[in-house]
Amino acid sequence: MTDTYVSSRPLAGRPQAPGARTPAPGYPRDSRIPELFEAQAAALPQAPAARHGDRTLTYGQLDAHADALADRLVAGGVRPGDLIGVCGSRSLEALVALLGILKAGCAYVPLDEELPPARLRAMAEDAGISAAVTLPGSTRRVRGLRVSVEVGSLDRPVPERAAGPVPGRATGSAADCAYVAFTSGTTGRPKPVALSHRGVVRLVLSDPGLTPPAPGDGVLHAYSLSSDASTIEIWSALLTGACLVVADREELLSPTALERLFHAGGVTVAYLTTSVFHLVARTRPEALAGLRFVSAGGEAMDPRLANAVLAACPRTTVVNFYGPTENAVVSTAHVLTPLPRTPRTSPWDAPSALPPATSCGPTARPRGRARKGSCTSAATGWRWATSATRS
Repeated sequence: MTDTYVSSRPLAGRPQAPGARTPAPGYPRDSRIPELFEAQAAALPQAPAARHGDRTLTYGQLDAHADALADRLVAGGVRPGDLIGVCGSRSLEALVALLGILKAGCAYVPLDEELPPARLRAMAEDAGISAAVTLPGSTRRVRGLRVSVEVGSLDRPVPERAAGPVPGRATGSAADCAYVAFTSGTTGRPKPVALSHRGVVRLVLSDPGLTPPAPGDGVLHAYSLSSDASTIEIWSALLTGACLVVADREELLSPTALERLFHAGGVTVAYLTTSVFHLVARTRPEALAGLRFVSAGGEAMDPRLANAVLAACPRTTVVNFYGPTENAVVSTAHVLTPLPRTPRTSPWDAPSALPPATSCGPTARPRGRARKGSCTSAATGWRWATSATRS
């Protein structure tokens, strides 16, 4: 077999499929995650940034706790560009850790508590992390690190800091690495992929066809930290003034419990795994009726179950997402409408606003609509990947 490099193939000139969206001209491609979050914190300091059970962090509180953690990391000796592990599971403290690491000019590498110890050790070694932040309750430790910091109690008051630049803090650029995710490992050992600030901002703010969350929205946080899809949950909320609602594992196993969380937490936007979407669609599709937006991704969506949700939730926008880790989570997004009575698949082929994507044959030539092929996408915002050929 002869390799064909798609860099030699023009993507921009391909015919646009019906329903394809054009890039938004105004997304802040040169902004970093912390500065976009800080703009929300300055505008909405008392607004809820995140909820978990009966605990709430406002934007002002989250900003202050993240600043304090960033100061501790810098004082401990981390350097701009360092990769810092985050040991633990989704929680309010995890949000402090991620944001604090970014404020320190570093990039985070989630090391989720639910993964086997051997997998966590391999991830830490493969990513080359130099420091770690440990979340409350975590029993995992990474040995041999230069710096190790624990996230303290969020109930303690945080000292006020003076306005202006912080000594030791790097400003950096949107092209800097923001986080390292790992591929699923379906073709072998999971491989690290570095995504930039620009890639994350593109993901959550660039698509005019999919209205992003806004102040007053509640965004479900259900993916594990080690899943690249947690990126769209976390930052689509925190960069837009919405509230991130953290789900416990038990709530994701019961459609009734999940529906209660939607109501209690004011959830209006949910990016679900396909397995959770199928579980709800099969047993209680009306549980999604209070949402204005729900998506599924990661596996093929059952078209019959998609139809069940569409019938039970006429006011809810239902989207089928697809995208590899290397491309900052989402490459294609298809807004679903009722499908034929005996559909074989659920469509997912409408390219997201950025980056461009198309279906290609074995020679990397674009194919027509509804033709079998592989998804070929230009990558906006990823820095390096050991699993992808770069040109």
